[in-house]
Amino acid sequence: MRIITWDDFIETYTKIHQRGLNFIISKLNFSSIKRTVSAFNDDNIKSAN
Repeated sequence: MRIITWDDFIETYTKIHQRGLNFIISKLNFSSIKRTVSAFNDDNIKSAN
């Protein structure tokens, strides 16, 4: 069983271009509440899943 796949790299690359590196860094937080807030607090999102 793979923990990290090519799809993970592709998704990360796409998110960096869509939302920026700060978004990816915010996901490395251990607090689940802070990770959730970082996903929904940007008013200038052009697209998101």
